[in-house]
Parts: sequence; structure tokens; C-alpha cells
Amino acid sequence: MQFKQILSSLLILAWLAAAAPSTARSKQTNKFSYDKAVRVRTVQEQYGKRADFEDEVQDNYGKRTDFEDEVQDNYGKRTDFEDEVQDNYGKRTDFEDEVQDNYGKRTDFEDEVQDNYGKRTDFEDEVQDHYAKRTNGINYTFGVPEAARAVEALRVSPIESHPY
Repeated sequence: MQFKQILSSLLILAWLAAAAPSTARSKQTNKFSYDKAVRVRTVQEQYGKRADFEDEVQDNYGKRTDFEDEVQDNYGKRTDFEDEVQDNYGKRTDFEDEVQDNYGKRTDFEDEVQDNYGKRTDFEDEVQDHYAKRTNGINYTFGVPEAARAVEALRVSPIESHPY
């Protein structure tokens, strides 16, 4: 029984030894510290002190630059562009008056649409006369003789017109 306990203890110790890292903890810390120091120095060189990149950023964004002056001129205060926008969209302009004349109130175009489509027009009356209702027996689309024959054909009973 004791032999089995000793053997199982040795197996557990061997398993733990195999799972443990091969490098000493102090060496791992030193390696990590070295890697961290290299990364910190690289970051410091790139970003932590004023570098060429940062000077460029500072020149372009941190203080007023030519680009920012242009932005300020074009967007931060009223500019020619903004005046044009204001003239064309912010208040009634010639363009808006034209839109209002053509779409916002009844215009000649709208009157024409109303005359032709919104109420009965001559065209609609003609369509109604020719297709939608029975007329006086004369089909105006074919002429009088054809209409008379068509009406006469309708008066013949199906039995009389059967060939047998």
C-alpha cells in the first residue's frame, strides 16, 4: 500500500515538473522587462516626444495652419460659398420662386394637367363616346357603313346564322 502511495506521489511530481516552465522565473521577468523597455523606447521615440510625425501633426492640426485657415474661411464664417448657399436655399431665390410657380401653386402646367386628366376633357369625352358606353348604334371609329353592318350582324339570331 505504501509503495502505491509513493509511486503515485512520484507520478504527480513528474507531471508537475513537466508542466512547469523551463526558464527560471527571474529570467522570464528580465526578458519581459527587456522587451517592454524596447517597446517603450520605440513608442517613446515615435510618439512620446516630439518627432517629425508629431511636428507634422502639430503644424497641421495643433495650431492654425493654412489648411485650417482655409477651413475657417470656407466654413467657420460666412464665405462666398455660404452666401451662395444662403441665396439659393436659405431664403426665397429665383430658383425657389420658379419651383413655387411651377409646383407649389397652380401653374399653367398644372392647369393643363387638370384640364387633361383631373376632370373630364374633350379627349376623355371622345374615349367615353367610343369605348365606355353604347352609342346611338354608329361606331365612330370605323365609319357609318361598317357600324351599320356590325349592328345588323348583332340583330341576327344565332340560330339563323348557324350553317346547319
